[in-house]
Amino acid sequence: MLRCVEYSEHGVTMRLTVTAEGKEEVAEVIPPDNELRVLASSCYSDARTGTVEHLVDVQGEREAFILLVSVQEELGRIVRIQRLN
Repeated sequence: MLRCVEYSEHGVTMRLTVTAEGKEEVAEVIPPDNELRVLASSCYSDARTGTVEHLVDVQGEREAFILLVSVQEELGRIVRIQRLN
């Protein structure tokens, strides 16, 4: 079972997940076959919250933007998505 979080911006919805193989990375789930496309990002660990913060570069059809995706390290799950610009 694939765990996804939806993020909507200007009528466009992205389904995001965390890869389970090796290094955890943020990936977009591409329909209809639920293929994973790893998104370009840099990350850092926040020991205070127990999360890994991923700065994800999104190249949309209308614009490019940066998302801050917080992943709960122990569970490997996305717990928050915030647009930075």
